[in-house]
Amino acid sequence: SFKVKCTNTTAYTMALTDGSGAALTNGVVAGLNYSLTLSASGDTGNGADKTHTISGTMPGGQAGSCASNACSGSPTTNNSHYLTVTY
Repeated sequence: SFKVKCTNTTAYTMALTDGSGAALTNGVVAGLNYSLTLSASGDTGNGADKTHTISGTMPGGQAGSCASNACSGSPTTNNSHYLTVTY
């Protein structure tokens, strides 16, 4: 979870991005697909902290690419995700 504090009546939007501003809500790590979601895409400030969450899900039944407790190699996608808040 995280908090956003905006001036009263100031609208803001939130998005998960790749750092350049392009939407990025999924990825692969160690051969396992995952996706991320925000609890809201935006809100309007009231001068107080507003709590939001980022949730992650991973489909069941994936084998992954690790044969033991230690994984080697690079992830198959960029796993850096950024929370971009625009007001």
